[in-house]
Formats: sequence, structure tokens, C-alpha cells
Amino acid sequence: MTQLIHQPPILPARFISPDFNLALFFDFSLTSAGEFFNELKAALPRDEEASVFNSRDLSTVGTLGKDEDWIGKIALIVKSLELEGEYHSLSVVGDSGGWLLAQEFPVSWGVFAFKKENPVGRRLFEVFENDGFIRCRDVKEAVGGSRPILVNDVGMEFLEHLVRNYGG
Repeated sequence: MTQLIHQPPILPARFISPDFNLALFFDFSLTSAGEFFNELKAALPRDEEASVFNSRDLSTVGTLGKDEDWIGKIALIVKSLELEGEYHSLSVVGDSGGWLLAQEFPVSWGVFAFKKENPVGRRLFEVFENDGFIRCRDVKEAVGGSRPILVNDVGMEFLEHLVRNYGG
């Protein structure tokens, strides 16, 4: 795990391996994103599984098996963490090594990162690029002045750091 995510996922810092060279950003909570996990599973190869980590310390908290109900499994993981008094978000890494999701807190922005050289990662990026995620080019446009709503939401300094760290 530490080869892929080097430190807790606090945006706008670059905390993922440089091999992840495509990124989308999101502002929904991974801990309650059932429909998204359905869409993700449907877009993956049938045999793809994923590991789930607590974003606070990157400890393993579960797996999402190819034949499991991912929505139900995420709900169980989140419930277990909440019972322990843990309210950080999740990080999820596909076993193909081509994609990952990471978010510090459920109310924080998160990153959906991909390796464009990896067929699974490239395919996922193409599926989700225009599906409500914030693209690197959207962030660059905001820094350039043509998307003031993003600047109002998170601030210019945050966006400038995202461009520096992920805008490649």
C-alpha cells in the first residue's frame, strides 16, 4: 500500500505514486457513495477486486471481492469504523494496480487516480472522465479565471496546489 499511497490522503498534497498519471477529483463521500460503487464495479473487469483502507493511518479495513455486494460491504466497513469512533474516510485500491480512490474525510475532496499505461486504469478514466468528476483541466481553467465557482468553493491556493501536484 505504501508504494501507492505514501501518506494519508490530504489534498491538495501529492500523496500517491507518480505512476498514477491521470486524476479526477470528487466532492462526494466515499463512505456513503453506494451508487458510485455500483457504477465502479460495473465498469471493472469481472475478476477485479479491491482493498479498502482507513484513510487516517492507511490500515487495511476490508476487501471488495469480485462476487460481493460492494455497496453492502462498504456499508459494513463504515459501520464497523464508526463503532470504533473512527470518522475518517476510505481509500480503495484496485488489485490490478491501475486505479485508486482516496479521501481524507467524508466532507473533503478526494482523488480518483489512474495509471494510463494500465488497461483497467485507462478504461476507468475514460468511463468516469465526463461523469460528474472534476477534471484536471477544470482545475486549470479555474486557476486561469474561467471557472470562478471552483475558486469560491475551495480557494485559489488549494486549486493552484492541485495543478502543481496533479495537473501534469
